[in-house]
Amino acid sequence: VHHLDELLAAARVAPMVNQVELSPFLPQRELAAYCARAGIVLTAYSPLTKGHRLAHPLLVEEATRLGCSPAQLLLRWVLAQGHALVVKSSDPRRMRENLAAGDGALDAAALARLDALDEGLVTGWDPRDAP
Repeated sequence: VHHLDELLAAARVAPMVNQVELSPFLPQRELAAYCARAGIVLTAYSPLTKGHRLAHPLLVEEATRLGCSPAQLLLRWVLAQGHALVVKSSDPRRMRENLAAGDGALDAAALARLDALDEGLVTGWDPRDAP
């Protein structure tokens, strides 16, 4: 948020998109609310936690209940938050799976359970404490 404050104070044109690491394990709620107020589209990168949480018991349970994969569950969570997302794969099977994530929705129970997973998991560089 402090980076956006600094940028918006000096910029003549506000950014249209802010791409950040985002998943149920790192929902960045304060930043998401800030971007929504400022009209900035929040775009999630690494929404699949670089695979670190795909076997999390809650993800596996909810994915099984909803008839999707844990990866699709994570992507659906990002979409349910109203954010854009970026996923990376060179595997055609995973590309199809990722695209199919948009074919389903999460019910209120799944959203509530996923929303409770925040553990501040950062899988890449964390700019929040950078000046």
